[in-house]
Amino acid sequence: MALAANYTEWLDLLRDWIDVEELSDLQISTCLSLAQIRLNRELDSQWMEATASILVVDGALPIPIIADVPDFNRVRLVVSDQNSVPLDALAINEFQKLVAESVQGSTSVTQNSRPLFYAIENQALNIFPYPTGGSNIILSYYMQVPELSVSVPTNIFSLYHADALLYGGCLEVSRLIVEDERIPMWEQSYAQALIDSNDTAKNSKMGSTPLKRQITMFASNQ
Repeated sequence: MALAANYTEWLDLLRDWIDVEELSDLQISTCLSLAQIRLNRELDSQWMEATASILVVDGALPIPIIADVPDFNRVRLVVSDQNSVPLDALAINEFQKLVAESVQGSTSVTQNSRPLFYAIENQALNIFPYPTGGSNIILSYYMQVPELSVSVPTNIFSLYHADALLYGGCLEVSRLIVEDERIPMWEQSYAQALIDSNDTAKNSKMGSTPLKRQITMFASNQ
């Protein structure tokens, strides 16, 4: 449920909730902005999920994500249309080691295999074995939610996670005030709102039964 209808009402709501007269309009708006930065970083909401198709030009080169997906925030899944199964994520050092070992012939993964692994470095996708030029990479990701403003009256946070946005704003304001007995309540309420929202997102896709993740690793997929 939305607690306020637009950006101005959210500023008024946060000010009324805090009820500290000496805070300026700029301080209140900055704290609301910081709360949304926090939520973009910490919230895994089904409303933030999106999918994009990226054309591979040269599979041996890293694919710049932001150039093709301007609202990219965090990756969820990477799939190549050459094999249509999720690629396994590796740290960049693991990825580079795998490529080097493959070139030396010391692993079963060859450059003739279909894509199996990915790593992200500098907001770019590195995929190995190299995808074929002209193929497509399907990127499932969490989008960067645009902040509320006069020109953006509502967003995902204000419409679907109003409690987390309000308590997050209160937490940011708490940096400007001291000895307020409400601060522990704001911290606890924000943390619980985040847990509830993330659990709701997981259950909406998986149900209440935990799923065991399977790593394909060096399985042949030729």
